[in-house]
Amino acid sequence: MRWFNMFKKKAGSIQLTSPAAARGPGSPRGSRKTHQKWDPGQTLRGAKVLGLLGVILLVVVGWSPARRALSAHVSQTHARALRPEQITFRNAPAWMPANFTYRLQQLLAEQASDDPMDTTGLRRVLLTLERCGWVETIDRVQRTPGGIEVAAAFRMPAAIVDQRDNYRLIDAQGVMLPGVYRPQHIARLRLPMISGVIQPAPAMHGQPWAGDQIPAALLLLHVIADQPYMAQVQAVDVSQRDVRGRLRMALVTAQGLVQWGLPPGTEQPLEPSVGVKMAWLLNVYRQTRSIDAGGRIVEVYGPAVFIHDPDPIQAMRPQGNAQADRTGYTWGR
Repeated sequence: MRWFNMFKKKAGSIQLTSPAAARGPGSPRGSRKTHQKWDPGQTLRGAKVLGLLGVILLVVVGWSPARRALSAHVSQTHARALRPEQITFRNAPAWMPANFTYRLQQLLAEQASDDPMDTTGLRRVLLTLERCGWVETIDRVQRTPGGIEVAAAFRMPAAIVDQRDNYRLIDAQGVMLPGVYRPQHIARLRLPMISGVIQPAPAMHGQPWAGDQIPAALLLLHVIADQPYMAQVQAVDVSQRDVRGRLRMALVTAQGLVQWGLPPGTEQPLEPSVGVKMAWLLNVYRQTRSIDAGGRIVEVYGPAVFIHDPDPIQAMRPQGNAQADRTGYTWGR
């Protein structure tokens, strides 16, 4: 029999005991560990677990080669060049003409890959959209069974900036859009013009125009956008400043001029408010059917509406300066 020493402290002494003594009286001597019976159900469950682990291992090991083989098969059987009409724009704005949409589709189709499994083509399409200057934000660019779908917000042209013989488009935030336009193109655009801008155009499209002239002109166009006389406004002139360097604005019509004064929101306390100016201008329009009172110059920045005939000498003087020698009449409020 194998013996093991067990130590017990008792009254400061150490006593050696055997395992049998440690078991105490009544404990069976020489007891042996009992064996459990075989459980077929438990064995079956273990086999199932092992089998499942084996299947997972096979999938993990074989997935990468299988995926490559599947991708190669799809690339070989479905690779074909995309036609421009297979590039679709989700929620395309109504202002986009068909010829403009097709040119953009052509540009993107040239960047798309023939292989539907190749993601580098989608990245090229995304980069082209970001650089084209017409897109404000891009939600997603994805492959579809029919081609490529683009979900993006496009910049809408809001005005034309007159730069002598060249014309540029800008959106409502003053961001320059792509393209340089000639005088023969302007009539087809049907957009108001901003003239007298001294700041040069941005270095590239997609950038905002510098200076205070463009934001002020866009704000004035926004203020009068829903007025019944808006169609008579051909341009907003921002070429004039007073002796203190403040911007003085004018609305250019086909035959006359409306001298508006300071930019909207900066009138008080020197000039009437935007609301008063708009009420005066609407009254002139209703009485004469034109905001220029029939080819004249209408001033709305003073204490009352003042109307006079065009005078080349007076036209060269900045608004707001003393003009005691002017001839004309005051329009009743």
